[in-house]
Amino acid sequence: MSTQHGDIAATVAGDDGMKRGSNMSIPEDAPVEAAAAPEHLQAGTKEGDATETTTVQRRSSRVDSVRTRVRHTLVDDPEATLVGRVYHYFFLVIIVLNVMSLMLETLDGPNHGSSDPAYPMLPYAKSYEKADIFFTGIFTLDLIMKWVLAKSQRAFWTSAITIIDLLAVLPIYILFVGNGGVRLSDSELQSTRDSYIKLLRLFRIIRVVAMLKHKPSMQILFITARKSVAPLMITLFFLITFVMLFGTIFYYAQPCYNIDTCMFTDIFNAGYYVMVTVATVGYGDQVVDLNNFIALAVACIVMIFGALYLAMPLAIIGIRYEMTWTTFEKENKLKIRAASNRSRRSAQESVPALQLASQSLAPMSNRVNGQYTALCDVTAQLSLQCARYVELIQPEQLVTGPIDESRNQSASQLIDTILRVLKAHKTLSKSIKTLVPRELLKPNATAKQPKLSNTSPSRHSTFKQSIISRAKRALSGADHADDPPHLGKDGKTLSLRRRLFLLLERPHSSRQANYVNKFLLVTVIMSVLLFYAETTPELQAYGMQSVLCHRAIKSYCTQSGRSVSSDPGCYVHTSANVASTAQLDFHCPATALADAVTNVSPCFGVGWNYGSNTSTFACATSFSDNDKICNLRQCQKGHVPMSDMTTRWLPIELYFAVIFTAEWLLRLYASRNRSAFFRTFGTWIDIVAITPFYAEIVTCLVTGLPPIFAIVPTFPTFLSVLPTTKTLRVLKLSR
Repeated sequence: MSTQHGDIAATVAGDDGMKRGSNMSIPEDAPVEAAAAPEHLQAGTKEGDATETTTVQRRSSRVDSVRTRVRHTLVDDPEATLVGRVYHYFFLVIIVLNVMSLMLETLDGPNHGSSDPAYPMLPYAKSYEKADIFFTGIFTLDLIMKWVLAKSQRAFWTSAITIIDLLAVLPIYILFVGNGGVRLSDSELQSTRDSYIKLLRLFRIIRVVAMLKHKPSMQILFITARKSVAPLMITLFFLITFVMLFGTIFYYAQPCYNIDTCMFTDIFNAGYYVMVTVATVGYGDQVVDLNNFIALAVACIVMIFGALYLAMPLAIIGIRYEMTWTTFEKENKLKIRAASNRSRRSAQESVPALQLASQSLAPMSNRVNGQYTALCDVTAQLSLQCARYVELIQPEQLVTGPIDESRNQSASQLIDTILRVLKAHKTLSKSIKTLVPRELLKPNATAKQPKLSNTSPSRHSTFKQSIISRAKRALSGADHADDPPHLGKDGKTLSLRRRLFLLLERPHSSRQANYVNKFLLVTVIMSVLLFYAETTPELQAYGMQSVLCHRAIKSYCTQSGRSVSSDPGCYVHTSANVASTAQLDFHCPATALADAVTNVSPCFGVGWNYGSNTSTFACATSFSDNDKICNLRQCQKGHVPMSDMTTRWLPIELYFAVIFTAEWLLRLYASRNRSAFFRTFGTWIDIVAITPFYAEIVTCLVTGLPPIFAIVPTFPTFLSVLPTTKTLRVLKLSR
């Protein structure tokens, strides 16, 4: 009680002092200090702040934990819980119903405004619009939910699944903003723009694939597809090469003379026929001429190759699928066994297991462990059989005693077990040898590295190093086994010739070599596509006065066996019905005119000559092979090309010719053995592939005519068939 009275007195005294102090005057310049709060009040404030912070953190962690659980249940692993499965399959049903609605909308129903629709029982346009709004609303809510539950907003909005979901819900909003509302009338028809915008709804079908990724069967398919990409790239390379080569052969084996009946108008069209034949589809829209023996023989080869080729990708996919399925079953059994072991250990009291640090092992370690276990097992059997055999041995009866069948049987089993031990030991030693470093097995092996042979060619010496091995090395990204270091033994920089060799022949030796190799590969592909583009009619000008028509008729008229009586259209006409023995000039300028008095001219298509407006000679009576000449597509009127490139291919051809020539010269300079370089298959492919360009240039220099690289294989000659060797450039891809 005395303590309490003392505290009260002190409090009252303090109050009186404060009242008296309030009446006292305080100098203006006196320093004013803030009164410090009592310590127990400061401690209480700190404790309150800490409690409030802890409460906020608990609420935040509680919200995060709820988001995590919901995200795991509905997004990450919906198959793990009942709620996730219900939500998952509900959306699958919604997607299927939406796809069915989209399919019904394309049928000829009342929604298309027809007076006599084929399916009058189908809904009107208003019903489809309402269904679209319903489905779009569900997909929008799902997208918003995923947005809220996303762990990382940046990763969420940059993922392919989010972009697909966003495109799937955009059409209804785009139409709402663009049209100022949603069309709900039965009689109003949608515009073409609206129908194209609604095509974005097809992205909802892709959502099915994303939702099924949690299924084990879909995971097996994805893994199989991913593992099959690398080997399928090799078969794809063979397919492209085969289609290019045989497409070119078909284009030249069955030229297009009659535009109404010809099958292969360009190499792209012929390549389509080869692809359809290799795939064993055979639509029947294109067939070879039964009277053309060469085309029939080539078609038979393509058919046989197609049957053999399809076995490769199917076998690759089948083997990969079987391996993936076997691995999946093994892992599933291991998981079940591990789960049962955990449940058994949890039911029993056991000593805490010793935790050992994990260590990554080589891929062969599991095999070695299994083989070692097998060796220990068979060795234990050998020990038991040896002990049993020793018990059966009685020294006094070995020579003179009776025959013991049990002893003989035991000896036979002992010999078999010894052989099994030797075999298991040999297998284990062979596997262990692959794990032992080379310097431990052969200490002097690294010092006796085999040097590069100076006589070995730099490229395809034989077909042993063929397209398959080079394609595998390119796909695996492995370096060459015989790649030397970039510096010599004395530490000096390699010579220019050696660096060029590495740059051109060893694409994995450096980053610059890789870039050069990719540039050459792109150049090869573009040059082959250029050759195919030179055969397309859409880039060629036709007509009686066109350059291609003059060239084709000249090729026909210069063949042996032509005469005035059989082919008067190839000779100069002195009058409307008389042809002389002088052959026509097919390279006259476009401004050439006939004689004003006699109307005679040596030029094709001028004066009385065939092809002019004043000529009275019919095509059927002017040429002996009138079926080809009279229907020649290069001479037909009415063809309007996308762009006339007939005489404009020279700069592009010159670009590729310079690159390939420079590449060949640099390879020749960098080769280690010049004679071996000229004996390689790749060298002659390079030479043959650039020969058509120089042949055309030399021909133009001799004749004084402009170079024409447009290709039409009618009435073939040596110079017109020579460009087919450009297709061999595709074999350069094998490097």
